[in-house]
Amino acid sequence: QDRKARPKEGLLGTLRPTIPSSFLLRGRCGAALAMAQEICQYIDKKASPIVDPMVVATVLAKPELPVPFMMRWLMQNFNSAKEFMATTNCGEAELLKMDIQKLQAEIQELQDQLAP
Repeated sequence: QDRKARPKEGLLGTLRPTIPSSFLLRGRCGAALAMAQEICQYIDKKASPIVDPMVVATVLAKPELPVPFMMRWLMQNFNSAKEFMATTNCGEAELLKMDIQKLQAEIQELQDQLAP
């Protein structure tokens, strides 16, 4: 086994699959390589573009409760997440909280414009 192989850079790099020696010994290398390549492509194209920036934002913000923070982050950055969460009670409440925050910011901006 080659333990010196380095995974691709990125937060999900450590999740890259390794090929068990049993596959190599039984002649299943082709299938294992194809499966590993498919997993790597999925990580590169689908998961990393979403997960990497979300984890960075979470680490920078250091929220006490990371899961709600991540859910909010997903809704603020991906319409598909916002649309999905709108179909759940939890998501609807979170969307309303986000709307309230936006409206409060608009009120503050208008008050600042009216101030002498």
